[in-house]
Amino acid sequence: MNGEPLSLTSRERAVLAEIADILIPRHGGMPSASDVGLCEGPIDRALAARPELLDPVRDLVARAHGRHGQDVVREIEKDDQAVLLAALQLIAGAYYMLPEVRRLLGYSGQMRKAP
Repeated sequence: MNGEPLSLTSRERAVLAEIADILIPRHGGMPSASDVGLCEGPIDRALAARPELLDPVRDLVARAHGRHGQDVVREIEKDDQAVLLAALQLIAGAYYMLPEVRRLLGYSGQMRKAP
């Protein structure tokens, strides 16, 4: 990360939001990534938990600049699965941390089992 801030610029967030909606589209009563504002606060919380994902996600965003997100996703799926995996981990991690998403899934979190 080379001393860079551990956050995304507004331009990076906009590009990542397009990609996030490709990876997590609205479907079957579940919101898309952008429906829940994923690339705002939630992505920052996920980056705080997984700071090592920032560089590969920035790489993805840089590749996507000025291109259609679907084309970039297809390209990295074929040519750079490490970047795709990093993006999936960050985006899915941020998505499933959201109370709204967990509520829609009927998941209230891990529960302690009584002895």
